[in-house]
Parts: sequence; C-alpha cells; structure tokens
Amino acid sequence: MLSQNRKHIRLRNHNYSQPGLYFITINVKPRLRFFGEIENGKMALSNIGKTAKSNLDAISEKIRHITIEEYSIMPDHIHLLVRIRLDARSDDLPARPHDPEASPNNLPAHPLKNIHPLQKQSISSLINHFKGKVKRWCNENNYHYFGWQSKYHDSIVWDEKGYEAVKKYIRDNVKNWRL
Repeated sequence: MLSQNRKHIRLRNHNYSQPGLYFITINVKPRLRFFGEIENGKMALSNIGKTAKSNLDAISEKIRHITIEEYSIMPDHIHLLVRIRLDARSDDLPARPHDPEASPNNLPAHPLKNIHPLQKQSISSLINHFKGKVKRWCNENNYHYFGWQSKYHDSIVWDEKGYEAVKKYIRDNVKNWRL
C-alpha cells in the first residue's frame, strides 16, 4: 500500500503533455551496467544498449509532436532532452504552472491503487512506452534479468539558458563519467 506521505516527484498541477522541454533520467534496476561500458572516453553499447538506442532514434520518426533533441546512454542510466510540440514545427517552451482547477492532470486516481492513469501524449506515456519496448525485447532475447527502476527523474526546462546547460550536460556525460 502506498504511503499518504509519499514524496511527489512531479511538479504539481503541471500538464506533462503540454508543449515544452523536459530533461529526463531513466535508471536501470539495480543500477547495473546493462547498457555497456565506457571505454577510452566513448560508450561501447551492449546489445541492450543498442536496443535502447534504436528505440530512442525511432521516437522522433514515429511520434510527430515529440523530438528527442539530445540523449546519452550511460552504463546504467539514460539522459534525454525531450521536446513536446503543438505541431511538428513549433518550438514552444512550457507555460509556468497555473490554476490547478484548469489542469487536465487533475484526473481521478484509480480507487484501488491510488495512482493516476497515463495521460495520452505525455512524458509519462512516452517513458512507459519506451521502457516497455526495451523490456519486451530483453524478454524475447533471453535478457530476463534486465529491469528498469519504476520511476524516472524529470526537470522542466523553462528557458534558453537551461536548455543550453542541459544539452551540454548530456553531450559531456560520457567523458565526465566517474566510476
């Protein structure tokens, strides 16, 4: 049973399907190096890492309003800079949090599990779909031991300065890796 005092990891009243930029980190369970190793300052992808990469590369092609602007696959986690657009050409930044009564994120919780359903075309839906595709491939290819942490970390990128900082962090992540 979930605790009433559980920490909220998402910004309350923010609609995570609205246009904007999102910095996402997804970890594997239990932080094992399933995606490969860093060798001579470069990421050498394992088969699971290659599968994650091919699924990330396909997202922008298959989902017209979502672009993965940058990503870095690390040995035990993945960083993403995701842009959600109103349409395929806009460069919308997210709106600041607003009146909670007007937010479509105020969906009723499931009565038995105290969880909210996935909102279509949202960051949660995207991450759930990506994790599911990679895990399904792992199960079909005898990597049954592979698993994701149940949640992910996100930060909303509010402005150009934050956008540039996140892009640099993601691009430099492999060379800054410490064992």
